[in-house]
Amino acid sequence: MEITKVTVAVLKDKPRLRGVASIVFDNVFKVRDIPILPRKNDDSLYVAMPGKKLADGHRVYYAYPVTQEFRTEIESAILKEYERCLAE
Repeated sequence: MEITKVTVAVLKDKPRLRGVASIVFDNVFKVRDIPILPRKNDDSLYVAMPGKKLADGHRVYYAYPVTQEFRTEIESAILKEYERCLAE
């Protein structure tokens, strides 16, 4: 599966949420509302998967990579686009 498009909206008015991304695979499947968040222990960022928090505090994710390798590929593509948007 190839990542064919990544878009990022940088958010400067949110204390924890740094941005929101959308990613397209093979020009036919889009996943949106992917949060870009800071890690708790340092200033680095990570990409969470889209989902919602349930009333009991658990999270349910709508879409997510099955392997760590693909997660890394998605995160790298999104964070690269985030950095490019910040530089503009």
